[in-house]
Amino acid sequence: MKGVEDDHSSGPPLILGGIFVNEFPRFKKYLAVLFPIQCNPVMMAFYNCLKERDKNGKVIVCAIMRKLVHIILNV
Repeated sequence: MKGVEDDHSSGPPLILGGIFVNEFPRFKKYLAVLFPIQCNPVMMAFYNCLKERDKNGKVIVCAIMRKLVHIILNV
């Protein structure tokens, strides 16, 4: 069984606000979602709509991540 020391990244793990920065793909998507939730009126409306339906915060963040990926890929 591999331990934390045996991962494939070089150097010690970087921690920023309790999140391991070495997990870049998820971390970058999470940070990319935080900005539109606060600044983009369309995403703010989508966030508020999901919040009114009593969705969990992680579910909302994942839904907005998916929406952003669809916008980027023009799906």
